[in-house]
Amino acid sequence: MPNNVVFKWVDTVEQLTQFCRHWSTCQWLALDTEFVRERTYYPIPALLQISDGDEHVLIDCVAINNEKNNKADNWIPLIKLFQSQLLWVMHSCSEDIEVLQRLLGTTPGVLFDTQVACNFLGLGQSISYQKLIEYYAHITLDKGATRTDWLKRPLATYQLTYAANDVSYLAQIWQEIEQQLEQKNLKQYFQQDMDILKRWQPVDMELVYQKVKGGSQLSVGEEVNRLQQLALWREQQAQQQDRPRRFVLSDETLIQIAKENPKKPEELAAAKLLTDRQYQRYAKGIMSCLEQATKTEVNYPILSAYSQLAKAKPIIKTWKSLAIEIAHQNQLSETVLFSNRLLNGVYLFLTAENKSAPVYWNCWRKQLLEPSFQQILEQQTERD
Repeated sequence: MPNNVVFKWVDTVEQLTQFCRHWSTCQWLALDTEFVRERTYYPIPALLQISDGDEHVLIDCVAINNEKNNKADNWIPLIKLFQSQLLWVMHSCSEDIEVLQRLLGTTPGVLFDTQVACNFLGLGQSISYQKLIEYYAHITLDKGATRTDWLKRPLATYQLTYAANDVSYLAQIWQEIEQQLEQKNLKQYFQQDMDILKRWQPVDMELVYQKVKGGSQLSVGEEVNRLQQLALWREQQAQQQDRPRRFVLSDETLIQIAKENPKKPEELAAAKLLTDRQYQRYAKGIMSCLEQATKTEVNYPILSAYSQLAKAKPIIKTWKSLAIEIAHQNQLSETVLFSNRLLNGVYLFLTAENKSAPVYWNCWRKQLLEPSFQQILEQQTERD
């Protein structure tokens, strides 16, 4: 990695305000974040990297947050930029969006994600930043600072250089990527995806049980009912304690409790599913979840999602074949048009198992896919 990149370090509100005045005259800025999340539920912002193509700036989130009593006021100049029509260029920004929402209470008003753009261009669904720069700038970046503790101060020069390069090269190449999207008439579809991506999506507490690994092995009805209550409780505990879900209880433990369904605290202790500390801390909450599960309607539609998806495999397989054809007809990458997760979510939505459609459905994808999907569903209904 080149070590001669010039960057400026910003660690006061006054410096931040001065740069924001300058940035307000720009049409676009490249942006990245560095944060730490290994032992917390919420990300802890450490750095913001911003480049206008000429100057590369590293903003010390820790110092800015600590400068005054009301840290929200410290970020007002930057918040105003995010709420303007300034275009923010980022790469693989889904986690960064959450960081920005937590730090600033807002997200970019106009967004250009180069990873998503490259997927539209057929360069792969999840091209890394290093591969992106190799492809467009013919430069190999050093990955040596990947595991940095970004909250540590002072940071070493090689770490700061690594952070600065995350935006310095992005600023150089993004316009070429934009031109390629325009040449292939993909900009309109891409922009709709950006309008979705820039909106921070909070956790859907009603559906957290569907993310528990191994949940599909449970029998639909009482076991899944218990899992829903346990997963919701764990999510609330993780948020309240600001700890990763696995630090509360593992997915495997939730599954085992849902299966065994202890009726008394003594039975929970005898099952040896919890450490002594977990039992002391969580036994009461777990037993409350299991009791609540007995009071919840077992046939509540959302609880049959696992079963419905198992039954729907032939339909979803047909949908997938149709989607591949439609992608080719429209000169689209298959991975841009659909994923298995999207198809599953669309099925649960169209059959009223889930109340909400997948976030990437109510856009150009729906226009291209829904007529064919609905036809297959109607044919299946007639056969049944």
